[in-house]
Amino acid sequence: GVPRDGVLAELSGSLATQLLRKRVRSHHFLTGGRLQGSVCLLPLYRAGVRPRWEETPQARLSLVCLLATWRAGGVVAPVTPELLKPHKDVLGLEFVERNYVQELPTSLMQWKPSFVFAFGELEELLTRASRENSPFACRTAVHLMPFLSKEAVMDSPRPMSPYLADSLALDDVAVDLPRGVKLTFGDVLDAVLDPCGSPPSTTPEGVLIELLRAAQGGSR
Repeated sequence: GVPRDGVLAELSGSLATQLLRKRVRSHHFLTGGRLQGSVCLLPLYRAGVRPRWEETPQARLSLVCLLATWRAGGVVAPVTPELLKPHKDVLGLEFVERNYVQELPTSLMQWKPSFVFAFGELEELLTRASRENSPFACRTAVHLMPFLSKEAVMDSPRPMSPYLADSLALDDVAVDLPRGVKLTFGDVLDAVLDPCGSPPSTTPEGVLIELLRAAQGGSR
């Protein structure tokens, strides 16, 4: 599994603690001090099979947000640039003109997230989806724009919430995929441990499994 100590554990624990605090401040209900299945919409970026984390900061941040969501008791709703970018025509071309602004993808209507993480290539699009005049349910979510800095990676440990989870029930829902498919922690674990059953790397579930496998090598 993902190492329980090191940089990834420290950063994800710190972010999970912030999620729980923001949830309390926004007057949402917490059960047992945790998010209890609240959906967290977050972008996933690829790092490759053998990543050098310092060269793929957005992928590293995706992994931190992913682990933080689970440690706080939330469910991950993953989106990728491939999922949300405009569809190409029969020639494989995208329609682009001066001052073109991409319409909000209808696939975002599937979720009613409690949190929306916005960073990297999808930051602008997910930020627009969270505005008050947005037709999507994201507008009621807590909007977060996390970032990684050298100081954050090198900082000494900070106080963590006593409600953070380091072990999770395999039957609990971990991921809410596009098209309504839900994966339990058991499903995710099986996929990570089965190299012959890898989902396509162009799908949200494929990127998620790729990130978790990369993290098994250590929190670099």
